[in-house]
Amino acid sequence: MAASLPAAPELREGGCEVRRWDACNAYKARLTRLRKASARQAETRLQQLRGDKIDMNNGALVNLIDVHKTYRTGEMEVPAVRGVSLEIKRGEFVALMGASGSGKSTLMNILGCLDRPTSGHYVLDGADVSGLDRDRLADIRNRKIGFVFQNFNLLPRTSARENVELPLIYSVQHLTNAQLREKADRVLASVGLGGREDHHPSQLSGGQQQRVAIGRALINEPEVVLADEPTGNLDSRTSIEIMGIFQQLNERGITIIMVTHEQDIAAYAQRNVMMRDGVILDDHLVSQHSDAASQLQQRHPSTL
Repeated sequence: MAASLPAAPELREGGCEVRRWDACNAYKARLTRLRKASARQAETRLQQLRGDKIDMNNGALVNLIDVHKTYRTGEMEVPAVRGVSLEIKRGEFVALMGASGSGKSTLMNILGCLDRPTSGHYVLDGADVSGLDRDRLADIRNRKIGFVFQNFNLLPRTSARENVELPLIYSVQHLTNAQLREKADRVLASVGLGGREDHHPSQLSGGQQQRVAIGRALINEPEVVLADEPTGNLDSRTSIEIMGIFQQLNERGITIIMVTHEQDIAAYAQRNVMMRDGVILDDHLVSQHSDAASQLQQRHPSTL
C-alpha cells in the first residue's frame, strides 16, 4: 500500500503562495520522495513480471506499474497521473477518492481501458493492456469490464430490458432473442427490478434507473465493475440501497472499483485509495466499513 502523506499547506488561489514558504517546500520535498519511492517499487515490480518470478494468478486482478498520463495542449504538457503503482486483488471493493483535479477520473479511464497511459504498464487479469489498439481495448471492455455512471447513461426510448441487453449485442456470444430476453430478465431480477422489465427510463425513479445501469454492467459477467460517482444524483436513502447492491455483488466475488469524493460513500468499501496531484497519498483498509443492509433495516424494518 502507498505511504501516507500529510495534507498540503493551505494554498491561496492562483499559485503556490502560502503562509510559510518553508512549509510549502517541505511538502514538495515529501511529495518528491514519495514519487521516487513509488518509481523504485514500480521498477522492482516490473522486473518481477518480466522475469516471470511471480504467479500472475496470485489473486491480483489489476496491476498498475509506474503509470503516467500526460495531456498535451499545444506546447503545454499537463500531467494528470504521475507514477501510480497499484494492485487490486480479485474480490476487493475499492473506493478511489480525491478532490477535483486529483487524477482519480483519469486513473479510472485507464482502468476501464477508455484511455491508455502515456508510460508505464497496466496488467489486467494477467495481460498487459497498456499498448493495445482501440479495437482490442474495446474487446477487453466488452468482455472484462462493466461500467456504472453517475448519470445512468440509459437509452431513453428503450425498455429496461433492452438497455440491459445492449452489451450482449456487441458480444462474441451469439444468443437468440429468447436467450437475450431470459438473461436480461434474470439480471434485472437480481438487482430488484423484476416486473419492471418493460418500463422505460422516464417511468423509473433515479434509484431504479441506476439499478438498470448496474444490470447492464453485469450482463456480460465482467471481471471488474467500475462505478464512477454512482450515487452522485441520488438521495441519501437511495444511495444506501445502491451501496447495498454493490456490497451484495462484492459478497458474490465481483471486484468493484468505485470513484467517489464522499467519505460516507467510501466507507461502504473494504479499502480506500486517496489521490492528490496525480499520485496516491494514502491507501488503507477500512477497519469498520458501513453495512448498507443493516442501515436499511434500521430505517425501515420491512425493507428487507
